[in-house]
Amino acid sequence: MELNAKKLRFIMARKEVGVRELAEKAGISAAAVSRYTRGITKPSIKSLGKIANALDVEVEEIIEDEKEKE
Repeated sequence: MELNAKKLRFIMARKEVGVRELAEKAGISAAAVSRYTRGITKPSIKSLGKIANALDVEVEEIIEDEKEKE
């Protein structure tokens, strides 16, 4: 289960949520959220859940589909 940075950026744009706002809502540093959105690092399962909750989406909406990996 890995974060899909492209999906994350899309949802953030759709909900008009910036990196700092998402970080504050999720209780994660803005630097970490920035790295996640750029695909530099992957969040832990716990952080993934916090991000999904902060965006009011299911975790499945921001992770890579097994089909997408192929």
